[in-house]
Amino acid sequence: MKSFKKGETVQLWDWWAAENGREDDPQMLRGHGNLGVIVRKSRKSDSAEHGEELGSRAKNCYLVALCGEGLKSISADWLRYPREHKK
Repeated sequence: MKSFKKGETVQLWDWWAAENGREDDPQMLRGHGNLGVIVRKSRKSDSAEHGEELGSRAKNCYLVALCGEGLKSISADWLRYPREHKK
């Protein structure tokens, strides 16, 4: 499982779309390519996309401050280090 630390810059990334040349696909992850900063690991009480609590899904999520979108809990599966900060 990927691990990020508070304050690190990350990029929201749709792996499938990028690897299959489908970055214009309407099903692509909204915000693909946007940068953000890790605020902390998500908590069970944090809100998911549609307002419900994350619950057990929080285990693999981080609260991320995304440029132009505010704070969002996002699965580590959809995050990566930007290429210029690759680790």
